[in-house]
Amino acid sequence: MANARPAATLPFCQRAIFDSGGSSAIQSAVEKVQKAASELDGAVATVPHDWWRESGIEPSHIRKELADRSRRIGDILNISQWENLRDDIQGGHL
Repeated sequence: MANARPAATLPFCQRAIFDSGGSSAIQSAVEKVQKAASELDGAVATVPHDWWRESGIEPSHIRKELADRSRRIGDILNISQWENLRDDIQGGHL
């Protein structure tokens, strides 16, 4: 997963992202994700031990994957493709 490329853009997402504020809206969402990541240890700790045992999933693995993704969320969402978009289209339409 660490070498994965940015997520593909779905046709309706471009309009929704643009209408929501483009890169600044995505950056705001990224900051929320990164802030929430500081709560991962507490969230994982609330899952009952029996669930971890029955699922066969190690809590440390979940914690690590979510922490890694929260650090890379800007790249995953490919914020750079939205920077300066309003200037690039000069009042045109997507």
